[in-house]
Amino acid sequence: LSKPPYCLVAAILMLVIYAAWMVVAVWQRPYFDPASNAINVAASLGCLVSTILILLARYDALGGLGEEAIVWILVSFNYLLPLVCLPVGLVLAYRHRSKHLAIAEELEGALPPSQLVELTSTRKKVDQSLNRSTLSLFASAFMLSA
Repeated sequence: LSKPPYCLVAAILMLVIYAAWMVVAVWQRPYFDPASNAINVAASLGCLVSTILILLARYDALGGLGEEAIVWILVSFNYLLPLVCLPVGLVLAYRHRSKHLAIAEELEGALPPSQLVELTSTRKKVDQSLNRSTLSLFASAFMLSA
């Protein structure tokens, strides 16, 4: 089979995109929740490894590795790795949240009651605004994809 050059170009572009995604996911950790960061890093690693593996398999660079082994490697990186990272991320998220709750309770305990009521009211308004903007973003993304 002849391998058209655009396949190689597309694979290289995918490698660049997935590598950039992984660097951002590992370095920036864009989510406040460590569980989301862990699953994001696992997903980016899975995509990067899958692209490399598919590219190597397409150009017969894997030597004696059979199709079944390649499939198992792909399944491992795309499904098993995120499944392993999810509980690790959940444990980290629980610890992270516990620390923040302890600090918040300590700070709120030092506030006079009037400021505590004002803080609670402001927090509720911020949460409602965040929920509305998140819902709007998801609805917009859904409408664009339809």
